[in-house]
Parts: sequence; C-alpha cells; structure tokens
Amino acid sequence: MGAKVDVIDIDGNNILHHAVPRSSLPIVHEIALRDLTLFHHRNPEGRNPFHQGLEEVLRYSKEDEIKFMELSDYLLKERVDLNAEDRHGKTMLDIALSKRFYHLSVKLIKAGAHTNISSAAAFLHGSETNSILERPKTFKKKLMKTLNENPLIAMTQLNDLYIQIKEGHLRTPKDFAPQGGLAFFKGKSDDAKAHDKVLSVLKDVYDSKLNELLGSYQGQHDNFEKKHQVIDENLKFLIKNQEISKKIERPKTQIVEGVPHEIKW
Repeated sequence: MGAKVDVIDIDGNNILHHAVPRSSLPIVHEIALRDLTLFHHRNPEGRNPFHQGLEEVLRYSKEDEIKFMELSDYLLKERVDLNAEDRHGKTMLDIALSKRFYHLSVKLIKAGAHTNISSAAAFLHGSETNSILERPKTFKKKLMKTLNENPLIAMTQLNDLYIQIKEGHLRTPKDFAPQGGLAFFKGKSDDAKAHDKVLSVLKDVYDSKLNELLGSYQGQHDNFEKKHQVIDENLKFLIKNQEISKKIERPKTQIVEGVPHEIKW
C-alpha cells in the first residue's frame, strides 16, 4: 500500500474510520501499523475510528467482538482516550455494552473505560444530606432518572459511580468529608450517614436493574429461542467483573416465560 493514510475526507473521517467497520482485520492491521496516531482522530460525530466502528455494528457476532478485542490493543498502546464522549454523549463502553460485546466491555473496564456518568455524578455531588436522609425515595427516583434506559448500561453506570465514590473521586453528599478514626469516638455525622445511604441506594438500584435485565434478557443474538434467553456465561462474566455486584445477593433463579432457571454464579 503506497497511498497516504493520513488523508481526511470531506466528512471529517480518516481512512481508519472507514476501514474499522468495513474491512477485514488484516487490512485494518496493515493500515494501523503505518500510522497508529490515526486512532486518536475524532470525526465530527466525536468518535475515533474504534468508537465509530462500534457504532456501525448492526447486530452481535462473535467474529466482530474478536475483531474489536484485537483492535483495542492499539487503543491501549497509543493511550487513546477511552472515555471521550461522542456528540450524543456515548462513550466507547456505552456502545460496546449496547452491542452485547461483554468480553470487550470487561477488557475496556479493566483498562479504565467508563460509561457516561456525568449527569448521575453531578446529581450525587450536588445532593444535600437532608434530602438524602429525609426523602430517600425521592432521592432514589431522581437518581434513576439520570441513568441509561438500557438496564445493562445502567448497571455499569452504577458500578462506575460506586467505584468513584469508594475511591474518593466523587464526593457525596456535597458537604461530606471523610472523618477517619474520629468517627469511632464521635459517632457518625449526618453527612457520613448520608454518604453510607448513597452507597446503599446504589446497591439497591443495581439489584433492581439486574432483575430487570434478567426479566428482559434476549441473549447475544436477536430472535433466539427460549433456551437462549437464559443468562449465559458471557454475561455472567461481565456482571462478576463489576465490583458492586459483589456487594449484593445475586439472584439465584431467572424466570423465562414462567419457567424458573437456576443461575450458578
């Protein structure tokens, strides 16, 4: 291939924006290895080539997931921003989850990728102690309105929020400050109680979203028979890699068309 690879077309896409969703893996490799910086370029939709390729996936296929698993190595090598949002507010992880790429999602999560949690994080950071403690049901409803309608994406948002709070990157309620060892002698302040309540609500909502997911699960392929609507090992792999899922009692059965199926985690 002697042609230039750094050309931008009239729509603001580079050659990889076209190649990733449409070309075979060897061809994409050949182009990428000529200029890895192409993976950084974002088109007018706000997507780099990997991001754009995910968006153009029409339906799940194992071959496509394997392809994106391999291509994701370039993102990590080049330290491409994994959390850039496109014009519609979707991160790469948001789209990977919507395409049911469970193993790819886990790989991205372990590399530091997040869902779009900006609205939920802003709500939690701005929440006041009194509103959390005195009106917990209202607080919960308002939190749920900030989450994605897709239960799996919502679960991952809740996991991201839980980790951000536990690691001290997201402070909630807005006046909360860790008390350290002083709490042992003075007792918990209302702010600390509200902080604990937030974590409890996150786990409660996660549990409800997990049950919602199980009630609507259709497998990784569309139009599957009933037996394929039962939660599979790939989805269980993703759920078990969400830190917040370790803090709840996971459902032991899934009901599909009135028939209970045991879930072995």
